[in-house]
Amino acid sequence: MSLKLITINRQSTDFAKVKYLFKHSFPKDEQIPLWYLLRKAKRENLDFWGIYDDNRWVGLTYCITYQRLTYVFFLAIDPNNRSKGYGSQALTAIKQKYAGNKLALIIEEVKKAAPNYEQRLKRKQFYLKNEFIPAVFTLTEGKTDYELLMYNGNVDSKEYVELMANYGGVIFRWYIKTRIHPK
Repeated sequence: MSLKLITINRQSTDFAKVKYLFKHSFPKDEQIPLWYLLRKAKRENLDFWGIYDDNRWVGLTYCITYQRLTYVFFLAIDPNNRSKGYGSQALTAIKQKYAGNKLALIIEEVKKAAPNYEQRLKRKQFYLKNEFIPAVFTLTEGKTDYELLMYNGNVDSKEYVELMANYGGVIFRWYIKTRIHPK
């Protein structure tokens, strides 16, 4: 299985599936309006990808690149295609697409008191299995605590904040209200 990343836009054949998956894969407070993601993806260094196994759509990812750091903002595999190795293969495709860049992503912090503790733990184990490692800081955005995981080099908090500021500007940064916590 060798996955391809193909640009997604409103005219894409699978756009309705992408829209549905996006809406149902991420908590409401973590979702950014799809129109905003699509508009931003027209800029250089912003990519909204459909993930394809040959010509069959299996998921989506949205990546932001700033300098030599690529942030995997969203990654979701269609529920009908989960547990088939597509998540790991998608990460491999992302690693190849952005070869030479450091990669980063955030996950909900793994806390035993969390109502979805098992889900959080499985998600973290998945990324660790795929060669991501924890950063030396955690962060809070809105009301949610996150862990930053990285691949191919260390990502410091300044790089993350700069990437997000470059992506969304002052209003986005004000809305998200990122707070950094050293470990």
